Amino acid sequence: MVSMPTLYGRNFELKRQEIKDYFQYCYKRYEALFNLIADEKAYFKKADPLRHPIIFYYGHTATFFIVTILQGLEEILDKDFKLIDTKDVPFVIQKAARKHQYTIAQMTVWQK
Repeated sequence: MVSMPTLYGRNFELKRQEIKDYFQYCYKRYEALFNLIADEKAYFKKADPLRHPIIFYYGHTATFFIVTILQGLEEILDKDFKLIDTKDVPFVIQKAARKHQYTIAQMTVWQK
């Protein structure tokens, strides 16, 4: 078992590598669960009517990992910086012949 890294430390390159290694370790384990699915059609079926299809959960590990890091960074930045503004920024995530699929990213503005 690998322990979750903290965001504290003086050597940024080592910290960056530690976080990357931890993410890759967790994501490979999570992805191994999805490799057990024998039929790709199962990704799009609801096993329970109150739950999303399995494909919905595929990106959860990466998403929650990033959210956790951002929350930790805000905690660290909060000591020396002031949060000025938070904005939702739309951007294209998929471009097809007749369709654009958008998502929203959150942008924060800090002042020292």
